[in-house]
Amino acid sequence: MGRRADLTAENGHFLTGQPQRLRRARINAPAALATLTEAESAGEHCHLGALHRAHQVMFDWLDSTLPAA
Repeated sequence: MGRRADLTAENGHFLTGQPQRLRRARINAPAALATLTEAESAGEHCHLGALHRAHQVMFDWLDSTLPAA
């Protein structure tokens, strides 16, 4: 099982609790969970209004996960 990054929205109403349950179910898989917040303007489903923040979290995770070239 590979590494995984899970993003969730503070006010997300479609998949409430799913990222947390997925993380607990995959105990042997390294996973990072980031909760994007209303204060970052990223608290809604799909992080609408703050895709730049979601992208920042994703690329920071990639930087910390992938080996340097």
